[in-house]
Amino acid sequence: MKTLFIKYFLNIFLLISFLFAAGSGIVLKFLSQKDHKGKITFLSFSFHQWKEIHRNAGSIFLLFALIHLFLNFKWYLRVSKSLSRF
Repeated sequence: MKTLFIKYFLNIFLLISFLFAAGSGIVLKFLSQKDHKGKITFLSFSFHQWKEIHRNAGSIFLLFALIHLFLNFKWYLRVSKSLSRF
């Protein structure tokens, strides 16, 4: 039961960190515009700040993904064994 609780919240954090990484990547690629001073901004964050948000969100996503793989490793083994029978 405790593991199920951990996996549930881990999946929620995986989703949130993915959305931050994807959203900041979209901002970096398409939505950044120059303000009146010539600086590139979006939602009052500079281009450099968006890059930091993107990098940190990606790092957090990677950490949660590795924990997710570790917690579900037995399941991956069972599935790969069942698929190898075919």
